[in-house]
Order: sequence, then structure tokens, then C-alpha cells
Amino acid sequence: MKIDTFPLVIIAIILFFTGCKKDATEIQADVYLAGYKENISGKTSAAYWKNNTITILYNGNGDSYANSIYISGNDIYVSGNIDNGNTVKAVYWKNNIPIELTGTNSYADATDLKVIGNDVYVAGHEQEQPGWKYMAKYWKNGVPFNLGNPANTSFAKSITLSGSDVYVAGCEGDGSGINVAKYWKNGVAVELTNGTNWANAYSVFVNNNDVYVAGEEYNNGKRIAKYWKNGVPSVLGEQNKNSIASAIVVYGQDVYVSGSEDNGGTSTAKYWKNGVAINLSDGSNSGYCNAIFSFGNDTYMAGSVYETGTRAAYWKNNKKVIVDTTAYSSEANGIFIK
Repeated sequence: MKIDTFPLVIIAIILFFTGCKKDATEIQADVYLAGYKENISGKTSAAYWKNNTITILYNGNGDSYANSIYISGNDIYVSGNIDNGNTVKAVYWKNNIPIELTGTNSYADATDLKVIGNDVYVAGHEQEQPGWKYMAKYWKNGVPFNLGNPANTSFAKSITLSGSDVYVAGCEGDGSGINVAKYWKNGVAVELTNGTNWANAYSVFVNNNDVYVAGEEYNNGKRIAKYWKNGVPSVLGEQNKNSIASAIVVYGQDVYVSGSEDNGGTSTAKYWKNGVAINLSDGSNSGYCNAIFSFGNDTYMAGSVYETGTRAAYWKNNKKVIVDTTAYSSEANGIFIK
């Protein structure tokens, strides 16, 4: 999930078992990443990687980005956007075939998706005439549901389902230029901040009726990573550094939040486990952690590191794996393990 200058975030769960005996069979996990790759001219193409092998999803004249990925059975779903030169369309791909969610008279993005049975839920936003305000929304099987107030600009960044309830996280302007972090449950808004400071919510996760949301809120001119549990905030980032919380997942009693934090001009990829920070990059070169996927003994993070260029990467149990080593920039915004 692409997030402003901290490109975003998708969340999912897998069981990964490793045998200890010599004659035991190790169950191998496939690592899927969604993101983008640049070419020699600087054009970005939406793509996904399966175990380091890339598939380009769109290679037209305009830019395209992939924000999230979800595997259902043998089907691969990826959400993102396509710039055709005249407009930017929200789109998702099913098995590499694009399904457009918006038309030619708007600018839009599909930021996240989940698949439940035969139903495809996609979160995103669309800028429509008149007024040219963005509207937070989600699509169920291509049918749009507006979330924001038409008088304000709103954005939807993440979607999850719990039973028959649909949760979408994002933000909405309050009319005075301040973004309020919020989530919508079945279309009803729940505000996480009061409009005193600019804020955003990038990821939502529901566990045993508890609603967890990760994002950021400005404080004294700094973007500060935090998460909310049932509306109660927990600060993650240091007060004197810019930071962001891009994704959140809960397993058992443990809360994992992925993100990034400024380190004197470079960005350190990191995550927080129960509020304790763990660095994934050393700060000598920039790194970003955009998505998280955790279960059992294994924790996966997706993002990018700068090593003679921006490289799509993931970390398994804090060990870095660079999936694209070509001369052109790439980044992973979403992750799914199967």
C-alpha cells in the first residue's frame, strides 16, 4: 500500500511449520510482494513478485502502481492504479487481468483489497467532478460505496472484514485543512483524532472485536507513528523524529506495527512489537517498511532499501531479502505468504 512519501500497506496470516527431524518434510512458504518497478526512462509499472520472480501487470505508456496483494485459492489479486495519460484509474488485477473500478472522468486509486469467498472488497478513493474532492470508498465486486462526506476530501487506505462487518481506515478533511484519522464500520465513521493536529490512518485490523488502527499524527511539526486500540492511542515514534506506522497485525497477545522513522536525513525501516522498536535497516541508507504479515514463529515485512538504488525487499524474522537487483528502482508495498 502506497503511503504518501512513505509508500503503503496489506496485512494477512499464514501458518508456517518447519520439521526438526532429518526425514521430516519442510513446508515451503511462497512469498508474494506487490509494488512497482521503474524502467530505463523512469516509467513505473505495477508488478508483483513470487519468490523473487517478477510479473509486470501493466506496461502501457503511463505510470502504474500496485499497492496490495491477496491470494485466494489459486487466484492472485492485486490492487493499484493505472495512468493512461488522461486520468488515473483505480484497478485490481485477477490473475494478471485488469478489472477497472473507475472510468475516464476521475482520478482514483485502489489502495487495498480482501477476498472473502467469491466477493472482492477493494478500498480506495476517487476524485470526481464537480468540486474535484476525493471521496473515500470501497467497492464490493465492482459496486462502489461512498464513505466520506461529499463536502470534504477523504481517503481510504485499508480494508478488512470481521464476520459481516466491513472496516475501512483512512482520513477525512474537517473543512479547515486538517485531516482527521478515522475508520468506517459498515459506512459509519469513527474518529480517532479530534482535528487539533493533522493525522492519517493507514491500516486496520480486527481481533476478537477489538479494532486496531495504525497511522500517524503531527505533533510540534513532526509526524509521529502511533496506533489506536478501540480508539485509545499508543505513541510509537520518538517525539523529535518523523515517523509513520504503515500496517498493523495482531497475533495472540502481540501487536506488530510496521513503519519507518527518520534518522538524520535517511529513513530507517522498522517495526514495533508491543511498542518496542526493532530496526530492519541500520540508517546508513534509507529503508521503508510498508507492510507486515505475521503468524507463529515467522514475521514477514515488505518494503524497500536503498543499495545503489531503491530495491524491493522483504524481511523474514528480521533477515533481509532483496527481490530485485536490477539497475532500476523498485519497491514492495504489499505482502502475502502462502
